[in-house]
Amino acid sequence: MSDHKLLHQSVPGAEAVEAATASSTGPAAPVPLPVVRRTDDDVERAAARLRAARGRGNAGPGELDNLANYKLAPDQQVPKADGSKPDEYAGTPSGKFSPESSATKRAGVAAVKEGEAPDKKALHQPVADLGEIYAHCSMLEAEFKYQVEQVAAKSKGKTQFRPGGKMKSLDRTMEKVTADYKGDMSRIVDLTGGSISFDDPKDLVKCYGTIAKNPMFHLVRVKNSLVNGKGYGDINLSIEMGGADIDIYDARGKVTGKEHYAGFVIELQLHLAPIIGVKEAAHKQYEKMRTLDADNKVAGKKEDRSDWSPEDRTAYEDLLSEMEGLYGKAWETLGSTKALNRKLKVIKPMSPT
Repeated sequence: MSDHKLLHQSVPGAEAVEAATASSTGPAAPVPLPVVRRTDDDVERAAARLRAARGRGNAGPGELDNLANYKLAPDQQVPKADGSKPDEYAGTPSGKFSPESSATKRAGVAAVKEGEAPDKKALHQPVADLGEIYAHCSMLEAEFKYQVEQVAAKSKGKTQFRPGGKMKSLDRTMEKVTADYKGDMSRIVDLTGGSISFDDPKDLVKCYGTIAKNPMFHLVRVKNSLVNGKGYGDINLSIEMGGADIDIYDARGKVTGKEHYAGFVIELQLHLAPIIGVKEAAHKQYEKMRTLDADNKVAGKKEDRSDWSPEDRTAYEDLLSEMEGLYGKAWETLGSTKALNRKLKVIKPMSPT
């Protein structure tokens, strides 16, 4: 057995959560991983490691065979640095596996991260090949769901996943890449995910503590918008799975060193039932607001809506006012905002490094 270790870190607020919840459940023991010999194929290597670690099988790439024939809308086509005509199809490198080696693809994203300002670090997948990201997330999905069901059961949470186990659609993915990420495919960190809802804020905080100690999960970003005490809010967790330190072998099978193998990021949201109930009831309003926002971002308009057309601005603000009224009633059912904040403030925000 090799001395592989799953990635795990000290999460800000985890100790406070443990003290606040006084949970008697200790952290699960790390699962040792068998030796997996290095190959040039990231996807097969990830699949082999996942099968060896848990033995519950894995999903295939699914829709990847259709990506090469997926034609992009004009506003979804990513401009090329040399000024030449953008690709019309989601082929290389935005869809199918590109011919670049694993090391080259990962080095490209690492260089982008290195160039980011310390106070503006963004969250990235380890590669910018959308096809590879889809494949990895597909293979990790079964294990992710299993782990989420386990932590939810320990804290009276109710789980929910996308209908039919589907990942984010290509249309929505390309819309987000274009409108929010300027064509950077590595910024897509929510192709798959899930949520857990709670009636009692105490159970939500307890669940967060369990997640922070789970050796199969590596928290890389935490957003806590519930402490705002108004409108929509949740705990949004970006979780890296499948990462490990892997032995590197030479042609003779001798271990020559270790390679840090970054995992892929999946999204998990923690909800309070009254708040998420409003979002689900007002789904049509939310979709209209999101479409207005995305369309204006693509058109180069400001985030504060100051230069939107009068029609778009009025429509958005009317929808926003309607949503805020519904959320106000939901917050009232949760009692004192100050008391709620005292429970939730132990969940500290975390930014990418």
